[in-house]
Amino acid sequence: MPEFSIVLHRNIPKLTAKVPGKAIAGAEPLLQRLARKLQVVPLTEFHSQSPDEAARKMKASGIDVAGIDLPAETWYAPIQGLQTVSAFREYLADHPATLPNTDDVVAELDAWHDVLTKATAEHVAWHLSIEF
Repeated sequence: MPEFSIVLHRNIPKLTAKVPGKAIAGAEPLLQRLARKLQVVPLTEFHSQSPDEAARKMKASGIDVAGIDLPAETWYAPIQGLQTVSAFREYLADHPATLPNTDDVVAELDAWHDVLTKATAEHVAWHLSIEF
């Protein structure tokens, strides 16, 4: 099962950006639909990776990366991610039967909310990483 994680453009003192994301990743198909309903950006829209990371993953999958021009890493304003995470948290608090594992997803969203709130205050860009 994939796991989502937050990648910050730089470290923030006294903040651990490594927060769980397995439940969020597992609920992603439903969260995609919920994002459309709530008119927020789906979390997967924030996905990016460095060209080196992309090359490593492709090589691990047996893909020859020679001659492939990989896109640059993209960074996003943390307020954008915070808007999505906040909307999900509010909706799931009012509609807990939306997901089969709402409690697990909300617990992870709470941790993400904390990281993205601090990143917003510190003006530190971020992106979503997806590990398989």
